[in-house]
Amino acid sequence: MAITRTRPLRQRSLRPAMQGVFGLLSMVWLCTTIYLFTSVSLPTSSEYDSKTNIDIIDNMILSDTSRTLPQQQGTHHDNNGSGTDKSKDTMNTEMTTVSNHTMLATPNQKDDDSPYTTDALRRNPYLGWQPPQQHLMQQLNFINGTATNFSWVDCLSSTAEYTGKAPDKDGSNQPLGCLERPSQLGNVSFSAEKFNETSWIPDITMLRTMLMHGRDRDGHPYPAQLPKELCRDFIISSDQNSTIDEDKRCFKEANIKPTGPLNASTVTISPWNHFGVSHNISDENKTSITVPAPKVLCLIYTVQNSHSTSIRAIRDTWGGGCDGFLAFSSSPDPRLPAIALQHEGPESYDNMWQKVRSIWKYVEAHYLDEFDWFFIGGDDMFVLPNNLRTYLASLAYKDGNADPRLKEYYVGRRFHSKEMKQKLKKKQKFPKNAKLYFNTGGSGYTLSHATLRKFLTVVDDVEHCSSNEKTSAEDVMMAKCLHHLGIRVTDSRDQQGRERFHMFMPGRLYNWNVAEKNWYHRFNPWGLKNKADCCAPDTVSFHYAKQPAMVRHLHALLYHCSSSDATYAETAH
Repeated sequence: MAITRTRPLRQRSLRPAMQGVFGLLSMVWLCTTIYLFTSVSLPTSSEYDSKTNIDIIDNMILSDTSRTLPQQQGTHHDNNGSGTDKSKDTMNTEMTTVSNHTMLATPNQKDDDSPYTTDALRRNPYLGWQPPQQHLMQQLNFINGTATNFSWVDCLSSTAEYTGKAPDKDGSNQPLGCLERPSQLGNVSFSAEKFNETSWIPDITMLRTMLMHGRDRDGHPYPAQLPKELCRDFIISSDQNSTIDEDKRCFKEANIKPTGPLNASTVTISPWNHFGVSHNISDENKTSITVPAPKVLCLIYTVQNSHSTSIRAIRDTWGGGCDGFLAFSSSPDPRLPAIALQHEGPESYDNMWQKVRSIWKYVEAHYLDEFDWFFIGGDDMFVLPNNLRTYLASLAYKDGNADPRLKEYYVGRRFHSKEMKQKLKKKQKFPKNAKLYFNTGGSGYTLSHATLRKFLTVVDDVEHCSSNEKTSAEDVMMAKCLHHLGIRVTDSRDQQGRERFHMFMPGRLYNWNVAEKNWYHRFNPWGLKNKADCCAPDTVSFHYAKQPAMVRHLHALLYHCSSSDATYAETAH
């Protein structure tokens, strides 16, 4: 009789079952992978070529103190954004040393809190995008393996700050290390039909989302890390025969500092620190209060040539500090983001009033209910966003904890001009005995939600708001219109009479000749200050930041550089 070897029933039935299970799991994994890569329309490699996995730190790249990194292991953050280190193991990374420079590999991609989900990228394929990162090797003074003598000073012009003319506006001929060439932003054109104001609504929270996460979608830091060379003295004030960095000097002597990290959700305010509040307040009554930060939308008017220069520099530095950010340009670019609007008349500086009117109408249609305050200005501003939010919160609190959605505010750098009034009287109707105060557009001005809503009811009023006027003086036109509505400018000085919004760059303000009689003197009948009193410590903005390298320099000085980096501190003390 033949003998047949039989396996136990359990073994004979288990193998086919397990094979079936593994086969089914493999099919599920394969289908899921195919779905993820085909369902999301991501920018092509020509648009986004930043797969380099090296971020330079140590003595070449500055550590990022402009924001408090969210949800890092071992770090606790209190309500005012400060952090206490509980562990040195704050990020799962691998250190490598190359050519005496310390490198940091790409952070661990596993992130349960990542905002770059499939649904989010389907809604906005450019969420988490940063310009190409080839510049990291540039900071090691190498381009394509060839040693260079690049310095950030090579990016600067000694005349731009004082003439208002930026060198090489579109950046085409700037050194590669300046990060200003259009090709470095990515040579991509966007269809005006696909990205126009009727078919596309920009994601204005994109930069804020990236900043709060602290990294782009490939794991690189956002805002992008800055080289330590930006902490060195930038001496460009040739007409003043200066041998030091006047901007750095102003920051130090006037004690200008950020009121908190860029990603703070609360602000610490001093309701007594406003001009006109009693100087006799005792020290014990000069208490600071921590309150939720108001929501601010930052609006920048610009043109396409500035996308790779000024707008990129803003995007790389302070732009994410605003709760919402949008550039209004002559051409759209969803990566920035920037949109082009139709308006009366040509796209030109001399027709800025019509462009600004179209901006406010667009905001009304899409974003009005999302924000408490609306800040607008040109692409040549340098802004400290958290200082802006801190000041606005303090202003409202001083007025009985006023709600900006109900109370009208018109805030910025006040000017008083008899000349402008005479021009208005000739061309448009303006009250005979009224004094013309307006907030200059150069340093940017802010409208509360209530003010903007009221302005929009008369935005097309020809008689009182000059809605048909073609002029560059959009700031004066706005003041005239708001005057008709009974809304006046706010004195934005601090208790000691120091300005918070500035018409010029810090170094020029520090050295201003207050005895000189000129237009600036006439526009400030309440008097001018210089030296350490030129600027409030909680300054909000500066004008004439025409050069992208200077924007990065100012940002580095305020958020990154230590006292050991400051050449001026060593030479002055």
